[in-house]
Amino acid sequence: MDQASQSIVNSFVQANVYGIYVTTLILCLRWLLFQDESLKRREKLNIPMLIISIVVFLLETAGLATCFQTTLELQDANSQGFKTLNTINSAVEYTTLQIVDAVLIYRCWVVYGYSWKIVLLPLFLWISSVVLSSYDLSLYVLDLNTTDPDTAARINVLSLQIWDGFFACNIAINIYATTAIVYRIVSVMKDSINPSNRLSQTWRIIAESGALYTISTIVNLVATVLIGNDAMNNSYNLFQLTADPINFTMAGIAFNLILIRVGQQRVADQNKSSVNKRSQWLSTLRFRNARATEKTSSQDPSTLHSNTDYQDV
Repeated sequence: MDQASQSIVNSFVQANVYGIYVTTLILCLRWLLFQDESLKRREKLNIPMLIISIVVFLLETAGLATCFQTTLELQDANSQGFKTLNTINSAVEYTTLQIVDAVLIYRCWVVYGYSWKIVLLPLFLWISSVVLSSYDLSLYVLDLNTTDPDTAARINVLSLQIWDGFFACNIAINIYATTAIVYRIVSVMKDSINPSNRLSQTWRIIAESGALYTISTIVNLVATVLIGNDAMNNSYNLFQLTADPINFTMAGIAFNLILIRVGQQRVADQNKSSVNKRSQWLSTLRFRNARATEKTSSQDPSTLHSNTDYQDV
């Protein structure tokens, strides 16, 4: 499979997954910008999450745009243009994954009462991933100015090894932070006399979204390792061309899903609370009616019609 065909496959997969991402983004913005049970704008916006959502959207869109442009450059046999766009695309992908990882680490930090001790390991892994990505991008820039085929081949092999290290850090961050958050929430529930249903739903939401993102990253890591071992295998190439755009876009999808499902759960809890209050009110009404009926039945029949106040309750 030549590079042009590979780029077409990559663009096709990324465009399809991007459509799913945009759908989740629209729903995410609905919960961030508008009130829970109406389309009135929220008085108090979650500005940090709103900004991050927009930044991730811009990066996801830039990734898709560069992917399409890369395909066009290869159709025109413009190798230098391909290398430039490939460098930009890698920078966009690295940045997106690191932003999503940083938000996850921040959530872990908040859940544990701003304890730095808890997030030391994921912070170290995150910094390591930044160093690896920076080094890899420097290799991409070096490759732009290289005309020697042997040097370019060595750079490509080293770049794949860096990708392996980056994905390993990414997976470790997600497993550690997600597990830590879930453990903390479950511990709070066990220590509570009346554990909140929202807490129960929250840890499930975080676990499911984290698993979705982590699994896609593991699959991408496996694909990258296989390519490193046998770059000429068309099956491995097709596997990697499918896994990489899915993993890249899944970072944004998982981020949006957490905000969407938390918003939906908030409304469900409010509705449940409203139903409980109404049930309590109806129970009180029946109790008062029963007492009033008992009282009037013991009165003189001539006064029965005058005692109807209980009916207005």
